[in-house]
Amino acid sequence: MFVGTDDSTPGTGSDDDRRDIFPPAPIPPHERTWRHPSEIAGFARHDAASPVSFTSIGRGVAAFSMSMGVLIVVGLVLLARPTAAGRADAAEVIRLSGADIELVRLGPDRRDDTPMAVMVEQGPLLVTTRAAVGDRDEIRVRLTDGSTHDVDVVHVDDESSIAVLALPVDEPAPTVSLPNVPITRGQEVVVISERIHRLSVMSTADDRGVVIGSRNVGFDPFAVAEGAPVIDSSGRLVGLCTHLGDDVVLIDTESISGVLSSLFEGL
Repeated sequence: MFVGTDDSTPGTGSDDDRRDIFPPAPIPPHERTWRHPSEIAGFARHDAASPVSFTSIGRGVAAFSMSMGVLIVVGLVLLARPTAAGRADAAEVIRLSGADIELVRLGPDRRDDTPMAVMVEQGPLLVTTRAAVGDRDEIRVRLTDGSTHDVDVVHVDDESSIAVLALPVDEPAPTVSLPNVPITRGQEVVVISERIHRLSVMSTADDRGVVIGSRNVGFDPFAVAEGAPVIDSSGRLVGLCTHLGDDVVLIDTESISGVLSSLFEGL
């Protein structure tokens, strides 16, 4: 007996016949341009139910905190350590360094080239350089608080190039107590004026005196104000700046104290 084949029976026939019998496989969701509303709702519920990784959040917060900490430290270092030709405020540099000095400007204007002086103790005496006063007998000065006064040039010492001025007050002669700081070659110092300069002691054995300057090729010695005070890394007054030719020369506090002591002895 002949047995026929039924092409509609599952599991038999060619591949083309099977494609006609069975429906095609569904297209994966990521390959379709549309979504069924039930799929969208399902994905939303899945995302909402996904647990939050506290580990990843903790790492992000730690990284952010470390970055902000580094930025704050760098900012403090830059503020506390003024660089050459920086525009940091002179009063702020004195406060940060702990320097116990009172800046005085020999003129009503605040310019880079305005000569400077330093008040001795609480006054009334001011010390500066011979080049800062020139041939003047009276100078209008500006104190840190902004007040201006007419002061007399009471003494000029040609040997040390130091000039002494006096505020118009009737007080007894003060005692002199200026720090005597050793100066060594290569020592870093800070010159305080309208423009802050971070310099180094270039020479101490030269006939020209203690020469300070910068190893930067573009350093301009005449950008340093005449009579500007110089402090060391601990904020102690080291001396005053004067110019000798193209050099910035440091008049140390020991020389200043000697001139003041001699002046008081004659009063």
